[in-house]
Amino acid sequence: MPLADTLRFARCELSVPRRELWLDGQTQAVAPKVFDLLLHLIEHCGRVVGKEELLNHLWHGRVVSEGVLARSVMQARKAIGDEGGEEALIKTIHKVGYRFVGSLLPAAAAPLPSATQQRRVAVLPIENRTGETRFDWISLGLAALVCNALSGRVALAVVDLNLMLFELGQLPADMGSREKADALRQRLGADCVLQSVLRWQGNALWLAYQCTGEVEAGPAGTLRGDEPSEMALRMAAEVAQGLCPQGAVPLVPESQDPFVNQVIGRGTQLAAQYQFRAAAKFFEVVLELEPRNSAAQLEYLRSLTNGEDPRALEVGTALLSQAREVGDERLQAIVHLALGHALLMGETRGAIPNAVDHLAQSIRSASAVGAPDILVRARLGQAMALRLQGDVPRAEAALNALHHELSTVGGSRLHLSLVKDNLAVVEAEQGHLLKARNLLDEVLLLNRAHGLRSAASLTLMNLARINAGLGCLALARSQAAESEQGFDSLQQPHAAASIAEAAAEVYGELGLVRDLDRVLERLAPLCERAGLPPKSQWLTARARREMCAGRAEAAGALFKRTVAMAQRSQAHLRLRYRQLWRLEMSLRFGDVVAAEARLAQLAELPAVLINGELQSAMARARAALAFRLGHAEQALKHLEDAVSLAPAGRWRAMALMDAAWMDLTAGRTGQAQMRLRALSPWLDEHPLGRALNGQSSNGRFVLPHTSTAADIEWLLPSLR
Repeated sequence: MPLADTLRFARCELSVPRRELWLDGQTQAVAPKVFDLLLHLIEHCGRVVGKEELLNHLWHGRVVSEGVLARSVMQARKAIGDEGGEEALIKTIHKVGYRFVGSLLPAAAAPLPSATQQRRVAVLPIENRTGETRFDWISLGLAALVCNALSGRVALAVVDLNLMLFELGQLPADMGSREKADALRQRLGADCVLQSVLRWQGNALWLAYQCTGEVEAGPAGTLRGDEPSEMALRMAAEVAQGLCPQGAVPLVPESQDPFVNQVIGRGTQLAAQYQFRAAAKFFEVVLELEPRNSAAQLEYLRSLTNGEDPRALEVGTALLSQAREVGDERLQAIVHLALGHALLMGETRGAIPNAVDHLAQSIRSASAVGAPDILVRARLGQAMALRLQGDVPRAEAALNALHHELSTVGGSRLHLSLVKDNLAVVEAEQGHLLKARNLLDEVLLLNRAHGLRSAASLTLMNLARINAGLGCLALARSQAAESEQGFDSLQQPHAAASIAEAAAEVYGELGLVRDLDRVLERLAPLCERAGLPPKSQWLTARARREMCAGRAEAAGALFKRTVAMAQRSQAHLRLRYRQLWRLEMSLRFGDVVAAEARLAQLAELPAVLINGELQSAMARARAALAFRLGHAEQALKHLEDAVSLAPAGRWRAMALMDAAWMDLTAGRTGQAQMRLRALSPWLDEHPLGRALNGQSSNGRFVLPHTSTAADIEWLLPSLR
């Protein structure tokens, strides 16, 4: 028979969507397979359910003994108060199977606690005082097990482990235990902080814990045992009961197998250390043993997503279906978030609009269950997706709203840093380079304060790109070189590819081919990882390198691939930039027909993508084409249009230098000087700027030997 969301029988009430069971008003600890067994018997209460059917339903064809099934039935009876041999609810049919014989009564579903009713808990790394390195994995591994155990409980909201680590990194190493707990509680907006220590006491392990709140002392205790993961899960159960004694849901480990829980813990420790590929292998071991272990499935999905493994989409889709089957709204929020991020990174067909949909669903589910950390990350991801779609104004509005909320309510500094980083990108795309630089300076300070070397490396290269756009090329080169110091800490292909693309822009502007070659060589192992498709940013960087080397055919082939990838994923903003660089390449190599075709393609882009930068670049390209046809006056008019359309930055500076050169060659020295006054620091630091501002020899400007101003060489035929 079809089951209602809430079932009542005898002294019990059972919530199907939330997978919770109450006996005499008290929540009961029920293992997942025991819960599934009980549901299956209730669903088929009109008949005897055979042992073979139950074995197939619960263990999906795995070979297990009837003794395992008998123990599960015994645990189900205990959970619903059917003990003492009476078999009033679950009756054994000898040598055949079991039958549910209780009477179902109508009931309303128990109310779901709101976000304001939840208690927010931060779990600190578990301190290893055993003196043995074999227990080093417990620091984050066991902490993650505890977080996962507590996270599924509607009365508790658990602070994301990475968020906790970020804030913990700001505190002095010698800070006292109580002071540390108080500081973290305030920074994270937590009601209490769980601290714990594992040590030897004689021949047994002891796990001591203390949950510290603002005023009253929280749950505390000492557990004795032989296996750390089992002890950690017992600790989580006691903490949950102590924090929520009225109506709390006692915690049940996803697996009863200590080996499985330890492998999950070790894998989670690796994931927290950004070793995602290694972590995934640990979770694969667990899933071989327990294919429907949702904790392992979730951590596996997170590792694949963060490691940018294409398998994340398949794994996430399967887990999402499983979460919907059991009505687990919080798990749905997490999986939608992971799928959204996987799509943002993956560049598959329709990736960006699909990412927008998943992130919107994550926002809805996270709001419903009161999961603020998931909600912030989903909203941030949604803003990133909107930007890639080309809707920069909506992305900016979403980021500004999120920034205001986090600043007003005292949000996490990690979240604020991520929001500022994305705001900087949006400001740069709108031509507000000084605002973008100020935001990235703040982000860099936070990255350095927390020892986030890979994040600092990316921020430095983005700062170099911004400063190159402002004409501060010496500073840009210095920041790009400093960025390289963090390359050995990079773990994610997307970050490495983004750095490569920014480096190609900086070093390409300066004509520093050897520096660019060095960067690409160092990043190649991550960006060309076996089994993973290359990122479009990486291909763009390589295409820029081929442009610098004068290899038109190779550059064109690479740019063509990046354009196809942007079209396939519907990343319209990337499509605009890639088409723009294809236009520059056509002009660089004198391919007038191709340049005219590129101009036509850019003109057909959606209106939302047509900004001042693009209009300026297109006007400058028209000037180049007119100049090649001998129409100097028309070319100059196009350049003046380019100057008036462009925001501050590279395209405006290039148009001004082109126009100044045309004035000087025509003897209009005064007009050229007026244009050049607006170009500092380009005159001092850019190759063409120095040539325009320097001395002339035999009527021709002397270019530095280190560069031939490659990016604008096509407009300087007398200097070639």
